[in-house]
Amino acid sequence: MFGTNWTKMASLCSRVEARWVSTCFGSFGQNASVLAYRNPRKTAKTCAIAAPYGGEAACIRYAAEDIAGTYSNGRQASVLCDITSASLRGGCFEAIGSLLRYLKTTVATRRSACEATTAVPRYVADCMHGMTKRTSIPGLNRSAR
Repeated sequence: MFGTNWTKMASLCSRVEARWVSTCFGSFGQNASVLAYRNPRKTAKTCAIAAPYGGEAACIRYAAEDIAGTYSNGRQASVLCDITSASLRGGCFEAIGSLLRYLKTTVATRRSACEATTAVPRYVADCMHGMTKRTSIPGLNRSAR
């Protein structure tokens, strides 16, 4: 619709029906990740375009899920979390956890996966909290509990 005119897309996302704003900015983040070949720095730069429109947090969360899902772990996605602003970091690690819950079946393996993403106890806790949430990626919510 807009090609890669990220500013136009962010503006559009800010004006959709209220219940779709987060989903729109999430899709923005997933596309940012894919088009950046999951490069955290390029993805973060694109997500920053959504900040003035209120969508940076959703963008970062969905991008983190995309990266974690692509690599089946949280290590690469944690780079994205580490370079975002401190106010977004907890949500980013939580998003990693929400994806990893589908890949790790026990509490021990889930904790180990979160600890492999970061040495910061607060962010390990955010990741573990994410394990209790459903991912925003369509299709996965049917399979894991």
